[in-house]
Amino acid sequence: MANRIVFLIFFLVALGLGGAAYYTGQNTREFLADAREVPGQIVAEEQSTDSEGDASYSPVYSYQVDGEQYRHTSSVSSSSHPNIGETVTILVDPADPTEARADTFMELWFLPVLFGGLAVVFLFTAFIGQVLRRKHYGSGGSSGDVIGTHAVDDHGSHPSANEATAMTTESIMADVSPARDVDLSGPFVTGNEPDQRGPFM
Repeated sequence: MANRIVFLIFFLVALGLGGAAYYTGQNTREFLADAREVPGQIVAEEQSTDSEGDASYSPVYSYQVDGEQYRHTSSVSSSSHPNIGETVTILVDPADPTEARADTFMELWFLPVLFGGLAVVFLFTAFIGQVLRRKHYGSGGSSGDVIGTHAVDDHGSHPSANEATAMTTESIMADVSPARDVDLSGPFVTGNEPDQRGPFM
């Protein structure tokens, strides 16, 4: 029962991660379908610190659409500083120029690949565990095993409670060795007179 619960949990986690991978991937594809390329430049960086105090840096891009200047902070950060002044290609939504992404694999496909990879890992682990479980339980069991409170005979039928009790009693009695006969002919047993004759009589 516990193994089935673990399998179900892993399967549901994999399903959720797969859904997240599909959603983020579909969102990227829809964005790319209408995106417009414009030249951009890294003009600054934004620093963030995690719970352990480690700092990471996200590049800030500057680009121009129809004579108006915009800025976009990347959703991807790294432990290294970005190259300020580096020129990049920016993909912009024509209907909303504030919606932009740098034309890099990490910014476009990082989340879909991350969620998809985790989904595969959880799903693979769940099914491997299920296969091993079936292999383990499939190798056991034979005739004569006890199922519930009733024994199973060699023909696979389930006898009644009285028959099962009789079978158990007979099995126990068969395992008990018969008591050895006691020699009651010794000289110290009451009713037996010892032989008074010595070896020279």
